[in-house]
Amino acid sequence: RVHPRLKAAGASVGVDFTGKCDVRPDSSGAHVLVELASTMGKATELQEIYFKNYFTDGINITTACTEGLLAGADKVGMDRTAAEKQLSDPAAFDSVRQQAHKWAANGINGVPFFIINGHPAFSGAQEVETFQRAFSEFAS
Repeated sequence: RVHPRLKAAGASVGVDFTGKCDVRPDSSGAHVLVELASTMGKATELQEIYFKNYFTDGINITTACTEGLLAGADKVGMDRTAAEKQLSDPAAFDSVRQQAHKWAANGINGVPFFIINGHPAFSGAQEVETFQRAFSEFAS
């Protein structure tokens, strides 16, 4: 279920793509909570938890599965009541959607996407040499 190239790329950096979760997530709820976590300096930590939960452990983190989202928020020490409130706030979802539309209008439609020195570079897993070329190209 996991493409061999993705499995190998993940393994090379300690990520185990298992394919256990076969739900393609609506990740807007996760993005809403990551925005809240950013106000606490916990955005990266929460992103890593959601990444591992979905890609390795097979935990559903779709917007419809609030328990999976809240479990991640709990792990980084977010106030559960505040997280629940954020997940029920249409304005928080509108903000995330507006950001996604802005990025899409600039040609960014997936993750990871790399911007180097303010220049759109490429998306997806890349070889080290690709990064080296891009760093050289955008160094000036």
